[in-house]
Amino acid sequence: MHYKRNEAFRYQFKENITAEITMEGRTTHAITIIDVSPKGMKLRCAEKIPVNSNICIKYKILEGNLQVNGLIVWQIDYGEFYLYGVSLEDSETYQTQLIKELKRLAKTKPQ
Repeated sequence: MHYKRNEAFRYQFKENITAEITMEGRTTHAITIIDVSPKGMKLRCAEKIPVNSNICIKYKILEGNLQVNGLIVWQIDYGEFYLYGVSLEDSETYQTQLIKELKRLAKTKPQ
């Protein structure tokens, strides 16, 4: 059987992953990461952030600190909070680190 190992995947966290985003180097918002892939993520935030905003996302999975730049590409207003879709920059270093941390996370969680 042929496996498409280069095909994208999306990892949905069972527990909240808190993070912070910075816009234009100064505005910081607390967020929750809902799911992540090497090229995108879904975020939850109480603050309204304009679509097409460039952001920097800093978060931690286990002991690994990750940082990546992205672009808000969609937004859904749920009244008490907003969901956002983020397209992440194409960084091989970030993608490698993310995959490594997700593998470590999968090994520590009971099946």
